[in-house]
Amino acid sequence: MRLYSAFDFAEQGASIMNYNFYIILGLFIFIPARASESLETDFYKINVFSIGFNGFVARKMPQQVLYEKILSQEDSAVFFENAIRSPYSTPESKLYAACGLWEMKRYMLEKIIPPLTAERVSVLKADRLFRERFEQIFQSIKQHGCN
Repeated sequence: MRLYSAFDFAEQGASIMNYNFYIILGLFIFIPARASESLETDFYKINVFSIGFNGFVARKMPQQVLYEKILSQEDSAVFFENAIRSPYSTPESKLYAACGLWEMKRYMLEKIIPPLTAERVSVLKADRLFRERFEQIFQSIKQHGCN
């Protein structure tokens, strides 16, 4: 059986503190990557297109808040272009991406052919949820934006 001195515990405590420091440092390095992956995943799953204050209580819907959060990022134009072209994003998320491109780089939006011309999308206006043709809304965004 070994007897430990106070010096042994101090030495061991210092190495544990270093270990904890590297764990915490690692969290700060990897959290932004996970956050952006989560934003992308959440954005690609949007299933209702809604701009402005809507719903029974008249507030911004969570999907619009997510869109605005992405719009405020530095690389949002690239993000929105990838979302429009992605086979994994919903038609509704493609419409938000079109709004983002119209805000950021309209010339990019002019080059994009609507990927889902016959598809119908869920649209929330005021407190009414209904379905409209994707192409019709996409063309409206190309001409007028989303304001």
